[in-house]
Amino acid sequence: MSDTFQACTLPWSIWPWGLTLTHSDTDMWPECSVEFGAMMPRPTPPYEEFWVRLDFELAAFASTKPHRDDENLLNVSGYNIVPRARANDYAASQNDRAEWLRTGICPDPSFYFSVDSRWLETERSSWAARQRTDRQPENAVHFLLDGRDGYVEILASGFRWRAWRQGRPRLSAVSGEPVMSGAWVDGDARLGGGDSDDAGSDAPQRD
Repeated sequence: MSDTFQACTLPWSIWPWGLTLTHSDTDMWPECSVEFGAMMPRPTPPYEEFWVRLDFELAAFASTKPHRDDENLLNVSGYNIVPRARANDYAASQNDRAEWLRTGICPDPSFYFSVDSRWLETERSSWAARQRTDRQPENAVHFLLDGRDGYVEILASGFRWRAWRQGRPRLSAVSGEPVMSGAWVDGDARLGGGDSDDAGSDAPQRD
């Protein structure tokens, strides 16, 4: 196993303020969500700021680990995180920002996935056995999210996300309809479909 992670295809990046993981089991299937602040670039500063909630599907396994905010996730986790392996200098960051503005897709959203990690291979069969569904072991995906003081790892079949303008005075105090939404497309890094039942779109939905 290579423990190789690629970037999830997303229009935003996790802002390094921390992650809030909620995970519980039920009689039917596990429930798992992660909430955090996120940002998107503008042609001129500052960044747009959002509050994002991820709801994971069939997330039987979830794990959190600490790291200092000055530590590199590559070194702490030992994973081969492809976007993080690029040169970390000013020129690279400016190129990434230009690409982000041009394409609407963040080159390194601090949210990654793997289909060949050691943890995934160890727990695939157990993951499938815990689901009261027809999902097979090969349907599991290893997701990795990096926050300021730690990172979250989840084995799930996919996720949906919603983004709101940040609340005041608490950033998480959001309500009403989200301004953006999207969903993991089975077997691919693309997103689309939002909260509707139509998951065929290749791009996130934005109001």
